[in-house]
Amino acid sequence: MTMIGSPVDSTFYRAFPLLETARLRLRELTGADAEVVYELFHDPEVTRYYDVVTMTELDQARALTERLQRRFHDGNGIRWAIERKDDGGMIGTCGYPVIAATADRGSIGYELVRRSWGHGFASEAIAAIVEFGHRVVQLHRIDALVMTGNEASTAALRKCGFASEGILRGYARFDGRYRDMEMFAHLDDRVVDES
Repeated sequence: MTMIGSPVDSTFYRAFPLLETARLRLRELTGADAEVVYELFHDPEVTRYYDVVTMTELDQARALTERLQRRFHDGNGIRWAIERKDDGGMIGTCGYPVIAATADRGSIGYELVRRSWGHGFASEAIAAIVEFGHRVVQLHRIDALVMTGNEASTAALRKCGFASEGILRGYARFDGRYRDMEMFAHLDDRVVDES
């Protein structure tokens, strides 16, 4: 049995890909998005399960937005702004902070402003970037780490077909404490039987 497709295709770095779902548009982050990035990471309920310090100044959001933009232009990953199609309002970000080309593997991350929780937007965005990862980038494995206790994130991943692979004890250090993380993965099972 062999995988359909080729090893990771990095040609998508030539032009930023726009993705659309029924309700969302995933587009390139711009400097104008810094205010929503600040809204995200200024909220302690958003940063509660996230490995960033809760922001206190807009300049921190501007710097983070620039780093996320550079990641794509440097060929090191991709982060989309998530916006609603109905009014163009940005509600979060999602993407691949890690694409391990030699392993045909990527890791995803995502977050939404609190006012957009509970509407299924996270799973809709996750499904879009998973499809992009498997079909366009040719990733075989897509994974996500979730801090234990983050039930909303766990539910969104399960809804998108991710399977839990177990708890990694003391895996991450946030706010001076070691945290347990749960590993989830989504595999592209397209295979061809060569027998």
